[in-house]
Amino acid sequence: MKNKVDAKENKRQKDFKYQSFNLKLHLKDKKKSRREKKRIRKRIHKILNTYWNTQKLTIELEKRTFHYKLNENHFTI
Repeated sequence: MKNKVDAKENKRQKDFKYQSFNLKLHLKDKKKSRREKKRIRKRIHKILNTYWNTQKLTIELEKRTFHYKLNENHFTI
């Protein structure tokens, strides 16, 4: 039973990371269309799902670099 609760909590924390990242991407990228942002976000989420417990992560995507820090729960672009 405890494992089930832990898994739920982990998922909730991951969802929170994604939400805060979504907001940041919306604010910073006024030139990109919603569809483009969604596509980039999905790709980054796939990468994060693989390395979601890393402390720092740098993702290079479409000539831009995304820095991710676990303790801050968000991306800096």
